[in-house]
Amino acid sequence: MLFQPIFIYSNRNGMSNHDKTIQRLKEALRLVKMELSASKRLQKKTDRIDQQYINSQNKFKTVFEQSSLGHKFIDSDLKIIKVNKALVKLLGYSKKELLGSKITDIVVPEFANSWKELQHQLWTNKKSSFSIDTCIFKKNKSIMWCHVTSILLEDNGETLGYTILENITARKTIEKDLEEANNRERLFNEQLIKITINIQEKERTRIAEDLHNSLGQLLYGVKLNLDHLNIEDIALQKKNALAIESTKQLLTECINETRRISHDLMPSVLKDFGLKEAIQDICMQLNRTINFKCEFTGLDSRLPKYLEKAIYRIVQELAMNLITHANATKASLKLGISETDVLVRVEDNGKGFLISNLKEVDGIGIQSIKTKLHLLKGELDISSTLGKGTIINIRLPSNHSATNS
Repeated sequence: MLFQPIFIYSNRNGMSNHDKTIQRLKEALRLVKMELSASKRLQKKTDRIDQQYINSQNKFKTVFEQSSLGHKFIDSDLKIIKVNKALVKLLGYSKKELLGSKITDIVVPEFANSWKELQHQLWTNKKSSFSIDTCIFKKNKSIMWCHVTSILLEDNGETLGYTILENITARKTIEKDLEEANNRERLFNEQLIKITINIQEKERTRIAEDLHNSLGQLLYGVKLNLDHLNIEDIALQKKNALAIESTKQLLTECINETRRISHDLMPSVLKDFGLKEAIQDICMQLNRTINFKCEFTGLDSRLPKYLEKAIYRIVQELAMNLITHANATKASLKLGISETDVLVRVEDNGKGFLISNLKEVDGIGIQSIKTKLHLLKGELDISSTLGKGTIINIRLPSNHSATNS
């Protein structure tokens, strides 16, 4: 047998082809081991994630099933896909009755639009969550108030609404009772305001009639008697002529003042023509003394009579204070009425005063205004500067529900 010689060739670095092959195999084996190790780590990580997902699913199922609140899944058509035990118990329907039905089938009709809004916000506007208060018919036909919160979830490629219903019937009942109590209190207060103002006006009317029918007539009678005096003694005539004429003038002033007081106490213009004309009458009287401007907005329709009387008296008091205390040469009044507010602004260029001394100038007029505003839930703001004048702003609600009386 002949043995063939084996020739091992070496490269320039002294490494044979055999050694190079072994080295390549070792390197390949190392890479395989690395990939295998990485694959194991990845598998462990995947297994851990899968376990976490399973745990999360189990926790979610536990929460869904054991919650005391009503939970359900709905699709984009508001069809009920899944419900928990609490919701079944809460509504009284069986699980079979609920599944496959639309939530709007058991909603009180006037609240159906709120569910359509929820549907629009979640599936059209893609909001992550949306809440509504709604009323649902229970199986026994009673009505249950619910606070509903729904969030979007992806499930097997379908976007579902995970919805939680909380029974808020007790809360809504309390809120309704409170609202009714507040309405009763508001109506009582408005009736009290109306009665108070009407009593004041009746007393003013009584005094006005007494002034006009009693004192006014007496004064007029005295003046007539003086007019008919016929004193034959010329010397006596000359002696008493000035005194008689002076007495006539005083009586005339008394009669005019009685008429003015009677008019102020019982303004027929307010009763016959309304608030705007009555206040314009005040403005005309003020214009005899100072340069006075009036502006009106929103006085196209009549207010309740008691409210018109109160506004008229407030403006009347402001006008009296202006004449008595301000020493102004120019002034203005702005009266505006909206659906919610009555705004009165009186501004003058008078002597003004220090706000810190407001109590000292807080006379009967201001106190009367404050009393009315307190009854009417109004606000009074006064700003004044010495030597520059005063600005008075008044706001009171115009939307009183009392009748026009």
